[in-house]
Amino acid sequence: MDVVWNVDNPFRDITGLPRRTNTLVAEHGLYTVGGNTGTVTRLDPDSGTREWVRELGDHIDRPETVQVMPDRSFLTAATDDETLHALDVSTGETRWTQSLDSTVEAVSLTDDSVVVAWSGESSDDASGVGCLAGEDGTWRWDQSKAALREATGYDPILPRTLSEPFDETVYVGTPNIGFRVRTTEGSVVGEAPSGTHRPLLGDDSIYIPGLDWVDAVTLSSFSHLWTAEPSESLSTGIALTDSGVYFGARDHGLYGIARETGDRLWRYEMESEVETTPAIAAGLVWTSERETDDRLVAVDAETGRPVGQFLVGGEVQAVTGSDDALYVFTSEQTYRLNPSSIE
Repeated sequence: MDVVWNVDNPFRDITGLPRRTNTLVAEHGLYTVGGNTGTVTRLDPDSGTREWVRELGDHIDRPETVQVMPDRSFLTAATDDETLHALDVSTGETRWTQSLDSTVEAVSLTDDSVVVAWSGESSDDASGVGCLAGEDGTWRWDQSKAALREATGYDPILPRTLSEPFDETVYVGTPNIGFRVRTTEGSVVGEAPSGTHRPLLGDDSIYIPGLDWVDAVTLSSFSHLWTAEPSESLSTGIALTDSGVYFGARDHGLYGIARETGDRLWRYEMESEVETTPAIAAGLVWTSERETDDRLVAVDAETGRPVGQFLVGGEVQAVTGSDDALYVFTSEQTYRLNPSSIE
């Protein structure tokens, strides 16, 4: 497989800690996030040249808090000292910070604001959903656990995930319920399936991963379309193509689901638990597994047929891709690979 470039990570990751906190964002640039080392790095996606490195001083607990503003002005990342950071994408310098006094679970960005979900057990204020001004991080509105409980009738409300904005709303997922809130003022809009991993939007549907299922509902009315269930709980988030939904499960299966109907297209048996949220590149689904964590596996997105494998330096921690590029973040290096050259 052709390696376009690979570079050493500026801070090697600490082994033995949860690897789900490490992530890779290829949006208006290439950002690697060493969750266990609390570092954010911007690389030139064409050359791998390091443009800046920022050490935030604490672990970055939740990959769903790492998002890039639509106008490419800043990105967000939350550290485990319960602080949300806004970093300038050009320099890595801090634009603003906001302390939430609870674990920041997820972030969703509108054109001018930052919707935040936080979760905690200690009081009615320890969990909630709120909105910060993108310009300076000041509060525009917030809904506490008590307010959400009153609006939905469910208790406890422990937000875990947020969708991208749509129709001036954001989907909020918890382990026992899902709902939408208006991004302008925070009011609750209807009920939805529960969710624990980041949902993905289609043209007219939203795909919501839960503990051991994936639900598809319409964007217009949140009417249920289908539910797909592996034999054991999900171990990764989901990836989408025009025709498929892909995810890993704890039963060692990598699944391909028909996006239109929810029918199983295929299941590929891995040697161990699927560990990395799949990425789509060159018509292939790419992921890694727990036991052989320095090996990328590629299968055909339409058929599930195995296409090839590739060994990298270090443990695979995040993968993202496009038609002509596959980016891989490991515990030691970051790679750009040519996905069409897999053998």
